[in-house]
Amino acid sequence: MEKNKISEERFSINQGDQRKQGIMKERRRFLKNISALSAAFTVSQAFGSIRMQSGWLEGTHSPPAFAEQPDKDGVFIISKPEHTPEQIATAIAEIPKVEYVPSSERWLRLPRTAAALAQDGGELKIVMLGDSIINDTYRSAWYTLLQTQYPKCKINAVAIVRGSTGCWWYKEKGRIKHYVLPQHPDLLIIGGISQKNDIKSIKKVIHQVRTTQPCDILLVTNVFGTTDPYNDKQWSFDIPSKPGNYRKGLLDLSMEAKIGFFDMNAYWGRYICMSGHPIDWFHRDEVHANIRGEQVIGHLMAGYLSPASSNS
Repeated sequence: MEKNKISEERFSINQGDQRKQGIMKERRRFLKNISALSAAFTVSQAFGSIRMQSGWLEGTHSPPAFAEQPDKDGVFIISKPEHTPEQIATAIAEIPKVEYVPSSERWLRLPRTAAALAQDGGELKIVMLGDSIINDTYRSAWYTLLQTQYPKCKINAVAIVRGSTGCWWYKEKGRIKHYVLPQHPDLLIIGGISQKNDIKSIKKVIHQVRTTQPCDILLVTNVFGTTDPYNDKQWSFDIPSKPGNYRKGLLDLSMEAKIGFFDMNAYWGRYICMSGHPIDWFHRDEVHANIRGEQVIGHLMAGYLSPASSNS
């Protein structure tokens, strides 16, 4: 019987002076390593015609959700960073440090990804598919953080996003062929909060991709939305065992399809509860993360694919 150790992972938040020193060190390292990326885009290029609004970092105004224009069906294909390195570094300095060490077992379900990241001169194309929460994850620029951890591998990431949309929409005829397959993903990440607990539709999307494009697939559980981790009725670290639970459904599907599974919901919720800040401090509106919240889920996403691994 296959053992499921994917969700047995370690998470902690440092406190006091040690935490502050770590934050500042990470901030300096982040600015240094993505300076080359930021040099490729001026601020106006990165944001297009979008203007910065006062109060953005404090969440008093909702920032523009997308930096690129949608097609006729409302789908955005996003391939450029939106926040500047300075804005990201400021957000990192504001939040308690995120430390997350995933289980080494995860690579068993992500062989192509592991091989590309380990190869000198390798290339990894990441495609993120979902809704505005997937967009928030992409906005964190987590892939640039990942790039600093694998300097010998060229990492490219795009997000395919449609507001309030999950695989129940993407599965329809021709949509995976039109949006996902032309991107030639090595790793397809499926997530968001708009899947409507429709595991069957997610399974259909997986099948559509696999029949044409051999790639790793990673299912990621929901974060943010209206969930308050401080409310025991809304969140628990452990995946509920009751039938019909969405997190359990994704885990079961990952076992059946032999694909990756990241219960980000567990580690995001624990982080929020241990942060010393209310959930609203990480929101820009009732549903979406602000730039601080984006960095939390971005660091978790990068952590899942980082070289570090626990033995558990």
